[in-house]
Amino acid sequence: MQLILETPLMTLARIERNALSSEKQYITVASNKEDLAIVNFFYAKSSRGGLCLSIDEIERFRDVIKPRADIENFLKFNRKAISNSSREMMKFLNSSITTSKFRDVGECGIPSVGVLIRQWDSFKLTRQCLESLHQANILAMKNGELEVSYYLVDDASSDDSFLRLFLEFPFIKVVRMVSKVEYCLSFNILAEKAINEGCKYVFLVNNDTRNFSQNFLLSLVSTALNSNNLYSIVSPLVRGFDGASFFDGTKRDFAGINFPIATEAYLVSGELWRSINGFNLNLVRYCEDLDMLRRAGSLSTFVSADFSANLEHLGNGSSRRQVFVPTFFYVRNLFWIQKLYNKRIFSHNFYKNVFTRRIKPELRKVLREIVIGPHLRGFTRLNYLILALICGFFLNPKMTWAQDPSRYILNTKSRFFFRLK
Repeated sequence: MQLILETPLMTLARIERNALSSEKQYITVASNKEDLAIVNFFYAKSSRGGLCLSIDEIERFRDVIKPRADIENFLKFNRKAISNSSREMMKFLNSSITTSKFRDVGECGIPSVGVLIRQWDSFKLTRQCLESLHQANILAMKNGELEVSYYLVDDASSDDSFLRLFLEFPFIKVVRMVSKVEYCLSFNILAEKAINEGCKYVFLVNNDTRNFSQNFLLSLVSTALNSNNLYSIVSPLVRGFDGASFFDGTKRDFAGINFPIATEAYLVSGELWRSINGFNLNLVRYCEDLDMLRRAGSLSTFVSADFSANLEHLGNGSSRRQVFVPTFFYVRNLFWIQKLYNKRIFSHNFYKNVFTRRIKPELRKVLREIVIGPHLRGFTRLNYLILALICGFFLNPKMTWAQDPSRYILNTKSRFFFRLK
């Protein structure tokens, strides 16, 4: 594998000529955050594999990149070209570059799967997931039974995890977000990219998973193909890192709603994903799978568990390092999904689920931190929890995200009332 540093104009020229080699990895260098966002957006819309870093990040991540490329000579001869490329790059992007032809992943008739993973500051977990999943499917790929493409969205990581993953796994395509976009939009972007490149199925999986069974994806795809249904969703069996069963193939009850698949990882046909337009972006995160199943049900979708495929799931691998955002969306969306399903808000199962899984642990944190926490952080969390309950109970779940008042609240920088993590 060869790593090549290049300027944005060099990158785009190579894309236009379609003269890229899959054995090479390209790091594009932008002069500022605006250029960084432009190039990464282009990567998300094209079948180009690569990663864009700013000059500041090249300096910051020097120790990671240096063993792979001659950084000093690159910056010496290209710093001026990089800093003067913004206007020319915009002109180039607006030209006919987006009409370049690329080979479809699944054009040879072999079932093709796009593996979609979102990661945020989680190098160890994501690395473990990629290693295990790739090893589980490498035999089927070598035998020509399956084509697998890996797509990773880095949701504005604050560390160098996205770069280390890109350098360690030459077969993944990284789409990097300059600012955080959360769960639903991340997977919508990756799914669109994978399907546009010819993937007939997309496999959505949490990055805190491991120990995938042998021929994992081939087993899921076979179950979907045997259904003879254009619209299909298939999930594996899931157990915890400690061996506890998360999903054993029977229907699970979530807030009074039954659903027959594991939400930690599942395979969706590309036709179904496009027909339902992916995840509902208004939900942002949590309950998006329930909403998707609800909409897929109107299309006579084949929904099943595959008992021959299994994996291990840690649970809350990334969100456990956050405090406010997961709590808010979990509580709010539980109310919203109940409204969408026309369920009674105060059914026994719903009350039990909301209170025991989110509200009760948060109230315990509140009481503890009111006593020992600095800056009244307990009151901050209590306000945040109350806001989630109000937004979930009183607001209309069918309103757009632009109309949602919680959008403005989440963007506030008030240290006392909302300290977002």
